[in-house]
Amino acid sequence: MQTSPFKSAVNYGAIYALGCFAVFITVYWMGFNPIGEASVFAIWIPPLILYLSIRYYRNNLNGGVMTFGYGMQTGMLTAASGGLLYALMVYIFCKVVDPSIIDEYKEQLLNNLEQTEQMMIGILGEDMYNKSVEDLKNINLSSQIMSEYMSKLFSGIIYSLIASAILKRKPAAS
Repeated sequence: MQTSPFKSAVNYGAIYALGCFAVFITVYWMGFNPIGEASVFAIWIPPLILYLSIRYYRNNLNGGVMTFGYGMQTGMLTAASGGLLYALMVYIFCKVVDPSIIDEYKEQLLNNLEQTEQMMIGILGEDMYNKSVEDLKNINLSSQIMSEYMSKLFSGIIYSLIASAILKRKPAAS
């Protein structure tokens, strides 16, 4: 009998969010913008936590057995709850502690784009390049938080597929 993966997903989702946010704070404390390229330092947390969440569900809540579907459900609920909590913590941090993070990130992206302007115009054309510049200028905290959340969800799908395939276990034949 399958039990609900909700308990495992919410508990591990909180660990997921706290782990990612701890890296976010550490990167910020080191003097880097945690929303930019430095966010790659937390890339190991989602697959690890999703694997642990699915394994905990299988071994401790479901008697050592689990279908692929329930593994996916556990992983996706973990990614969704963890991503939502992480996005909320980053939003509060950017509103309360350092509102300039998004402006610095936007400036960094625009500088990178300007440094490769001629190459990008050659590849994309001038109209697409100008549209890219406008799109970057329109980045705000809400859009960046939504992007972070969607990134967590998308990676959660990939990691859940892999972990569920590895951890699925049929009941022993009697």
